[in-house]
Amino acid sequence: MLLTWLLVGVAVVRATPTPGAEHAPTPPTEHVPSSSVQDDHKYYKLSVYQNNALKTFDENFIDMEAAEIKAGLSDTMVGAETISPLFPFPFYGHVVEDFYITTHGFLSLSPRLHDYIYKTQYIAPLRIKLDPSRSNSSTISVLSLPDRLTVEWSNVSVMAEAEHPSGGSFTFQVTIRPNEDIVFVYIEVQPVLTTAALYDHEPVAGISDAFPTAVGQTAPVQQDQH
Repeated sequence: MLLTWLLVGVAVVRATPTPGAEHAPTPPTEHVPSSSVQDDHKYYKLSVYQNNALKTFDENFIDMEAAEIKAGLSDTMVGAETISPLFPFPFYGHVVEDFYITTHGFLSLSPRLHDYIYKTQYIAPLRIKLDPSRSNSSTISVLSLPDRLTVEWSNVSVMAEAEHPSGGSFTFQVTIRPNEDIVFVYIEVQPVLTTAALYDHEPVAGISDAFPTAVGQTAPVQQDQH
């Protein structure tokens, strides 16, 4: 599902626990597959709200006045910086202790930087080719607390060569919590983008996993929720 064009909107991705999982017995060793593990658990449930429906914007918008502005990212066209939440963050059943904040509107949970970090293992409130370095008023900031971590891309435009004639900037947030909840909040977005501003010809708002899951051999498991 694309959540890109929400004005004053909220998208909430909540963890979906497996009923009775806390009481599930461990399978005997001889029953464990020797080559790969197939994972068909539905980890998240997506809810989308617009125009402050049910006061969701008021309840989920985070005041970033006390946040740390990431100067290195705010002055960079293409960049990423590591951040470590103050809590272990479960993501698709894997505990993540640190991840990358990117200038292009998403968090990368990849263990290292590479040319295709935009394709998998991401949490993306709005994955497009943004360029914070275009304006001194563009910022990427972080508010890290024991019960939540929020990243905000504020007043950021797309790259100059990819900008639509109508122009305009974007302001949005992503908040993650120890219980696996992920919240996207959109303060300002533009209704029109050029294809040059997109990765793989589409704007993306959502989450994606590609953790290797296996016993004996590595077998990648791809799960996407857009």
